[in-house]
Amino acid sequence: GYFAKLDTVHSGFLSGGQAASLLSKSGLPKEVLSKIWGMSDMDKDGQLSLVEFRIAMHLAMRVARGTALPESLPPVLAPDGGDDPAPEMGVPASATPAAPL
Repeated sequence: GYFAKLDTVHSGFLSGGQAASLLSKSGLPKEVLSKIWGMSDMDKDGQLSLVEFRIAMHLAMRVARGTALPESLPPVLAPDGGDDPAPEMGVPASATPAAPL
């Protein structure tokens, strides 16, 4: 997938530059992409895990298709938001990390 291709050092994370190389192809303004990054980087570590990357891609695709960007991450997309946090992205609940303490 895209994540594996961008994660060239196989760290399990993407830097801002790595993720931006794909997210920028959405054609969205940098301000919108910055907001998407802020919502997706849930642990605020400056990099995206696979789950965070999927959230960023999902948000970018929806906004590019005309859906307004929400003010905050919808609970259904948050890994700790329910039993199946992001069914439309194909992320099973068992694949999402536990909420940080």
